[in-house]
Amino acid sequence: MMSRQFFSLVTGAMLIVAPLFATYSNAQAAPTGNRMERSAQRKQFQTQLNLTASQKAQLREIRTQSRAQMEAVLTDTQKTQLKTMKASGAQGGERGGWKQLGLTAEQKTQLKKIRESAKARQEAVYTPEQKALMAKYRAENPRKAKSARTT
Repeated sequence: MMSRQFFSLVTGAMLIVAPLFATYSNAQAAPTGNRMERSAQRKQFQTQLNLTASQKAQLREIRTQSRAQMEAVLTDTQKTQLKTMKASGAQGGERGGWKQLGLTAEQKTQLKKIRESAKARQEAVYTPEQKALMAKYRAENPRKAKSARTT
């Protein structure tokens, strides 16, 4: 009789504690889910922009040129660091990773000019309707808008 009560007690405790572990596990996995969710939202937004093949090609070319210009600003050591971060899956390709490179004030100024130029050239590719849609998206998603890329 005692073992039956003990078994019931343990089973009841497991039923109470198990959902807590599941909640904790889901909370730990949330950042990955959020990143995947943001990626899906970006792709959905890109679809809504309805870019033409020509626009996609122009934007791709602008990105390629600006990346080359940005890499030209870096020292060989910084380029190696950036490649290592990208290879390890770190956020090296994004601006957050650039902070780890120990950029000089002059390099930061040059990179800012390159980014501003690229943004202006990209904006020139969009139609007025696409610009309006992007403005709406940025207003609704202020934090996400910085990381949203088209194409």
